Amino acid sequence: MFRGLLITFLLLDLLWWAQARAWLIHAGRGRAWRVALAVFMVAMLSLPGVVLLDWVQHKSFDIALPMVLATICYLWHLLILPITFVAMLAGGGAKLLTWALRRLLATWRTNPIAASRPPAAEISPPPAAPSSTAPSTNVHDARVAPLLSRRRLLSSLAVAAPPFALAATTGVSLWQLGRFRINRTTLAFSGWPRDLDGFTIAIVADIHAGLFTTQRMLQDIRDRTNSLRPDLILLPGDLINYSLGDLPAALDIVRGMSAPGGVYMVTGNHDVVESEKKFCDGVVAAGVNLLHDQAAVIRTPGKTPFTLLGIRWSDTGKDGWDSSIARACWNRRDPSLFPILMAHHPHAWDSIEPFNIPLTISGHTHGGQIMLTKNIGAGPLRFRYWTGLYQRRQADRTSSLLISNGVGNWFPLRINAPPEIVLLTMRTAP
Repeated sequence: MFRGLLITFLLLDLLWWAQARAWLIHAGRGRAWRVALAVFMVAMLSLPGVVLLDWVQHKSFDIALPMVLATICYLWHLLILPITFVAMLAGGGAKLLTWALRRLLATWRTNPIAASRPPAAEISPPPAAPSSTAPSTNVHDARVAPLLSRRRLLSSLAVAAPPFALAATTGVSLWQLGRFRINRTTLAFSGWPRDLDGFTIAIVADIHAGLFTTQRMLQDIRDRTNSLRPDLILLPGDLINYSLGDLPAALDIVRGMSAPGGVYMVTGNHDVVESEKKFCDGVVAAGVNLLHDQAAVIRTPGKTPFTLLGIRWSDTGKDGWDSSIARACWNRRDPSLFPILMAHHPHAWDSIEPFNIPLTISGHTHGGQIMLTKNIGAGPLRFRYWTGLYQRRQADRTSSLLISNGVGNWFPLRINAPPEIVLLTMRTAP
């Protein structure tokens, strides 16, 4: 799959290069423009080419690209280039529609009744008086010149716009990386123990240790989490970006997190790209609590305990979540304790109805990653639930789903989907 994706990127690069070069020739731009385009496209072609060669030779993704080059590669091939082709298709469709409308209007302007009448006798106009004005060819040239100039400008802008957009988004992305907010949220539940009123949970989702993180960023995530002094820390998946080579450094950061109730995590889709077994073995060997379709009792000295359920990442959708939640609930020591479910994918919330779970905590969506408005963007296109709090009535209580935007990135740019650590305060409803 990854090889096919990279080959697709290479083909799209070549297609764009050919189209951009044709535009430059049509616009009459000089050799310098074509050389600049060639240098730019060779650079864009080389980035996925290197990744592809590494994948073919080593069957892994352990390739050390500088962050700025990785940012450029991701932005160009996953954002700028697709938008450019969509714009080209839209422009071609608009041109075709305009041509059709003009032909239709020309047909409507024809009067069939007048066309059927015999032509009137033609009267020859009087000979034109000599004039000293310029020949009519000059008037024609004057009309054509602005048209050619406008086409030249538009063709040049079409070629220059994507690289300028890439430069702008790269600058914004590099500025964003490593920055995140603390999102403080409070939820009240009727079944939550009164002696745990005010209990705090730090939700540190989607760290994605790897391509778009540095050691300093990871340390900042650890330190900011600890500074919140939470009672419990949850990591709902995607600890690493994809390479198991980044797992030791990521686990060092997790082991540095501290909370009286402990630190617990589940697997996400990026964690198991190379090997689910190796990832889980590494986490367990490091002494980090991994809930793999399991349940844990969270105890606070002198207070009422509650149950934390955690399910593994599933590629089978609802069937997988149904069976995982069932196994986790089967492993509960005391079904009477208040349950909280941690699942990487928020759609697992649709599988909890038979189990009467009042709170589900998820990540995965990155808040939609690229959102034009609150409800328009990649989030609703891909997910039923993508950021913040969702609630619905279930049986005799309200069921809540809380989705964190995540603190890290697999894709370097976010728009209207700020990275975050969520600090959840649990309250007892009256």
